[in-house]
Amino acid sequence: MKFDGIEDFTVEAGDSAKIDLWVDTNDASSTGATSGNYLKLNLNCDNDITSNYCKFVGKSSGSTINEDTVNTYVLANAQQIRKTRPTITKASGSPSGAATPGFSEALRLNVSADSRGYVTLNSLLFELSSTDNGSSKWNQCGDGTSTELASATKWSFYKSSDPSNLLDDSTDWTFIKSTGAACTSTEDVDMAYALLDFDDASGSTAAPEIGAGQTITFILEVDTTGASSSSDDSFRVSIPTETTADALSTPRDACTWEDANQNSGADINCNYIKELPVRGGTFVY
Repeated sequence: MKFDGIEDFTVEAGDSAKIDLWVDTNDASSTGATSGNYLKLNLNCDNDITSNYCKFVGKSSGSTINEDTVNTYVLANAQQIRKTRPTITKASGSPSGAATPGFSEALRLNVSADSRGYVTLNSLLFELSSTDNGSSKWNQCGDGTSTELASATKWSFYKSSDPSNLLDDSTDWTFIKSTGAACTSTEDVDMAYALLDFDDASGSTAAPEIGAGQTITFILEVDTTGASSSSDDSFRVSIPTETTADALSTPRDACTWEDANQNSGADINCNYIKELPVRGGTFVY
């Protein structure tokens, strides 16, 4: 696109100025933009384009220069157009501090949907930070012969408004090493992540939906039995950024979701969810 007649935009000598460019995406095509489309507006003042697509006139001299002199092509950041998206934040009352080892709340989350449409939450990746000062191997996938933290029976996820209705089952969980690869249940290695995939085909629970303009508070509980109180073991659960999850040797998604306005129903990762990371509180036993 080309803008003509920008006569009132003046940059004083030795100064700089900013231009804000607004686009009505409803007018981007005859049918308007579709949720999931990308928009990228680059500034093309390259000298291989049509003459006088970029034209600058000196305020005092009246001299004119164009793209032959400027010869610049500025790449913009890509923007993804969405009619709705989730917002993920740590909820008020998410616990931290002194704790007793056992089954207890580890993280409380708020997930909100934009007023323009509901979202479906398909998966969450929980990042773990822990210590095993007592050398009990409680925070490992296993101890070499039996399962430790990598057991679905030690994890549960539910709405704060309905704690008796668990949203996860045993097939929804994948327990992960620091490389991003799944650990075996008895593997003698520290557990770094826990992936909760509601969209798992073999699972019996449905992926939760967050209504347009609504917020749902979710609670994650973890069984930390085996952590040492006498040695001050610690534990924290967070949700990483998509960049962190993608950078693992076996790449993962920090979360995945579906846009109610997008007909494909495809999983969308959390690359553009700017509230991440969400860091839970640290427990000291």
